Amino acid sequence: MVDLKAGLKALAALSILSLTACSSDVVIREPAPEPEVVTTQEKVSIDTLWTHSYSADEDLPTGVFRPAIVGQKVYVASNEGDVARIDAESGDEDWDLDLDTTLSAGIAANEKGSVVVARSGDVVFISADGAELWRTDINREVIQTPLLDDSTVYLQTTNSNVIALDITSGAEKWVYSSRSPSLTLRGTGQPVIYRNRLLVSLDSGNLIALEKSSGQLLWERRLQVPKGSNEFERIVDLDGRMTLSDNVLFVPGYQGNLSAVEAYTGQVLWQKEISSFMQPAYSVGRLYVADSSSHLIMLDYRSGEVKWESKDFEYRELTSPEALGLYVLSTDMEGNVYVIDKSSADVVAKKGLGDAPITLVSNAEYAVAQTANGKVRAFKLEVEKKD
Repeated sequence: MVDLKAGLKALAALSILSLTACSSDVVIREPAPEPEVVTTQEKVSIDTLWTHSYSADEDLPTGVFRPAIVGQKVYVASNEGDVARIDAESGDEDWDLDLDTTLSAGIAANEKGSVVVARSGDVVFISADGAELWRTDINREVIQTPLLDDSTVYLQTTNSNVIALDITSGAEKWVYSSRSPSLTLRGTGQPVIYRNRLLVSLDSGNLIALEKSSGQLLWERRLQVPKGSNEFERIVDLDGRMTLSDNVLFVPGYQGNLSAVEAYTGQVLWQKEISSFMQPAYSVGRLYVADSSSHLIMLDYRSGEVKWESKDFEYRELTSPEALGLYVLSTDMEGNVYVIDKSSADVVAKKGLGDAPITLVSNAEYAVAQTANGKVRAFKLEVEKKD
């Protein structure tokens, strides 16, 4: 299976091959050197709270196998079928379940339980105490984390279908079908719930709103318009996860725009020409996004005005940023975690967590990182005033 970044690398490789056929002047983009920590009046350190390892038969796709935080519990899954719940404070496993299948996506969780998707097409729901409750074959490929509410499991498939399953039984409630372009990045977005609507970003560059209970189409908005002279240049996937803050949905787009959309009506509030397939992070009126060149950008969430842009991580394959207190966290292709000051964009701390890419999630207290080779680490930031 190929993740979003791998799909982009493959696309770049194909572009280079076609360029090579007509020219020897191929531009090779070297990653920027690893950024150095800037000395400030405060010493920021990354303190590991606990570590676990789970088997992975191949590198886990960055962003697809990401931990889920529900209260003081952390849910994790690996592609070999391991699913576990960890107490965030102690680091002890509440339970560890082997599903005896290879997974393609996971894990989503809420107070009722957790759900993962197998490569075979099985959707597996696990109770909060670690028992498998049901397994339903949807006969479609899913490579993005499902979405849960109190009554329904929502899945977006690679062929641009959206499927709703009953959370209690796994029975199909409805299916919405749409057509995908002939050439896309391999991946899908993840739907977002707003009131009675399910908001879905599509490979076509469109954003749609479905009625949650029926799957009925309520509205459709084109956010990305294909440009360029060939099929590769005209790809405008909305593959990145979206971010909802109050009633505004922030939608990243590859080779297109970052869009701010009123979530109920679909009115486009502003667009900024930023190519990205990474989920933006929102914090205190600011939006943080890593673009497709791994520039880290801070914008005003109301207007889209760029407040700063850091090129310190250029081509280092930054992951989706996470806001934690006064700082923004992100990781790179070499397994480094960076702590970036929100006001200055300076790197104030960093820590290597291994030689594999990392998926990162956080809440107000701590962050959890899952590496491509199956290691899961929780850590928090310690800030100490210097004398």
